[in-house]
Amino acid sequence: MTGAEKVRAGPLNIFILASTNKNMAIQIAKLTPKYIKQTHELLHKIIRHHKCYSEHACKYWEHFYTPAKLRGDLNDAQWIMLIAKDNNNVVGFTNVYKIMGGVAQCDWCIVNPNYSGHGIGHALTKALFKECRKAGCHKIETDSRINNAAGISLLKATGWQKVSLLKRHWFGQDYFLWEKFL
Repeated sequence: MTGAEKVRAGPLNIFILASTNKNMAIQIAKLTPKYIKQTHELLHKIIRHHKCYSEHACKYWEHFYTPAKLRGDLNDAQWIMLIAKDNNNVVGFTNVYKIMGGVAQCDWCIVNPNYSGHGIGHALTKALFKECRKAGCHKIETDSRINNAAGISLLKATGWQKVSLLKRHWFGQDYFLWEKFL
């Protein structure tokens, strides 16, 4: 966070990101059916234009994250999905797709580029840590493309530790593996 923003807990697991930007009052909340379409559109926008992923990877993820898949995962205890909203517009998303033996597997943390630099990724990540702790997790893992500077910066800023380099991993691309003890 830049120091200008503060996260405070709100009711019903909603987190308010209070920003010095008077036009922005970001809420972090669990994904609900009402926001599936917007979340799907944001995921596809980010995936389609992300320079870190190969064309093959982009096509795979675009076909993986459908509205039906997101809707089905809402009822799966293995999934934790959080969104960041500016009023009623979804501007960020993060998730855990598997919890096993107290270890959560984080898949994505994305923010609409028009909202970057306001601590939204940081707030999403911290809220995800809290939800993982409530689910009984003691650790969370994720990976990042080695050339994803923004993602690596966020991971470092929120206390993740780089574990290893994964050569020719997902879709034949190189990744870093990260962990965070909760």
